[in-house]
Amino acid sequence: GLGTLTRTLSEQLGNKLLCSSPAETIIRDAAKFIVRAKGREWTAQSVICAAPPPAATTLLSGLLPGAVNIFDSIRMSPVALVHWSQKATDFPPGFGFLMPRLYPLRVLGTLFPSELFPNRVPEGFTLLASFYGGMTDPKALEMSDAELAGILLREHREIFQRKMEPPPMLKILRYPGAIPQLLPDHPEKIAALLCQAKNIPGLFLAGNYLTGVGLEHAVTSGYHCAKACLKFLAEPA
Repeated sequence: GLGTLTRTLSEQLGNKLLCSSPAETIIRDAAKFIVRAKGREWTAQSVICAAPPPAATTLLSGLLPGAVNIFDSIRMSPVALVHWSQKATDFPPGFGFLMPRLYPLRVLGTLFPSELFPNRVPEGFTLLASFYGGMTDPKALEMSDAELAGILLREHREIFQRKMEPPPMLKILRYPGAIPQLLPDHPEKIAALLCQAKNIPGLFLAGNYLTGVGLEHAVTSGYHCAKACLKFLAEPA
C-alpha cells in the first residue's frame, strides 16, 4: 500500500526528515526563504510547497498575496472514509464499485482492498473501504461513528443482497477537505497561480490540485517540481 512508499522515503531521508513540525509561514529575505514552524526557523535557496490549497493559503499569503483568492476558490470535497471488515470471502471479485447518484443511497463507492492486495486480512475475512460525503452530502462527516456504521451496514445489505454482521473491524477517518474540485475554470486559475509563482525565483508548487486529483497526477506533479527545483539550484547565483 501507500504506507510502503512513505516508509521507504522516510528511511532514505533519515534524520533529514522532520515530522510533527507543521510549517506556519514562509517568507523571503533577500535571496533566501525563511520557513517558520513552532518557534523554529530554516533558511533555504528554494522551497517546494506541496500543501493542499487551504494550507497553501496560510503558508504563501506573504509571498503570493495575489494567489490567496485563487487558493480559496478551489473547493475541497469532504469525505468520510470507512475501513471495515466482514467474516466472509464470497464477495464479488474486482476493484469495487462506484454508486451513481440516481440511487437513493449515500455511499459514494466501496473498494475491496483484500481483493486487490495480498496480506490485508486474516484468512476467512474480507476488507472493504467505503466513502461517504462529497460535495452533495457534506453532513455525512457530522454523523457519529455509530450512525455512519448503521448506514453503512443497511446500505451494503441492500447492495449485496445478503446478511451482513456488524464489522469485526471498523475505522472511520474524516477529511473535511479531501478532494480538490477541478471545475471548468480550473485551468485558468492554475495558469494564473503558476504565473505568480514564477515571479518568486526558487518557489515551486506541487500537488494534486494542479492538474488532476489522481495519485498519478500527484506523483507526476512531484517529479516535475523536483526537476524544476534541481535545475534552479544548479544555475549560477
